Amino acid sequence: MITQDHIFIDLETSGFDLDAHEILEIGAIRTDSKGNILASYSDKIQPTKDVDEQAARVNGYTKEAWASAVPLATALETMRKVLVEGRDDKVVVVAHFADFDRGFLRVACEKASIKSPFEGRAWICTGQLVWPLAFSGLLKSRKLSSLCDYFGIVNNAPHTATGDVTATAEVYWAIMRRSIPALKAESMIHDSKYGGMVESVTRIISGL
Repeated sequence: MITQDHIFIDLETSGFDLDAHEILEIGAIRTDSKGNILASYSDKIQPTKDVDEQAARVNGYTKEAWASAVPLATALETMRKVLVEGRDDKVVVVAHFADFDRGFLRVACEKASIKSPFEGRAWICTGQLVWPLAFSGLLKSRKLSSLCDYFGIVNNAPHTATGDVTATAEVYWAIMRRSIPALKAESMIHDSKYGGMVESVTRIISGL
């Protein structure tokens, strides 16, 4: 049984290279173990380098839209205070294609010489959780938009941190609310390590 709070996070960045690109926007939500929202945080981040034109087209970056953006170190500290400080230490972090977000957060914290608000916490990737559905052909892809289509979730602001983190949280709780037998039937995978998504998540969280 899952009892831990969850922190969902989404980052918009100026590109895909951890060394060359930066975080432009952070969106995060903390829920209890049933998906009820306890706290949320979002901010646009001041870039220190030129933003790639293609990335800007995707996430909507303009100097005007980012006029009130804050320094990255300020954003990370505010996020920690809002989502982590004074709360139960046992929390799991969830992101879509989590390695991307986790990597950018790690590098950002190292450059700012600050401790990551999620250091030492378990991470869950919604993109990995739906491998059974993708493997069986029920999902066209593991992109967040495909998951939203499959679970009937509307993302009102795609490619923004606020819109994508909200969609990720809704997708995750949609997965978790499905029964294990239904998930196994959907994925058409039996006696497989991918067969029980809820079981897999419970194993990850139980290690906290």
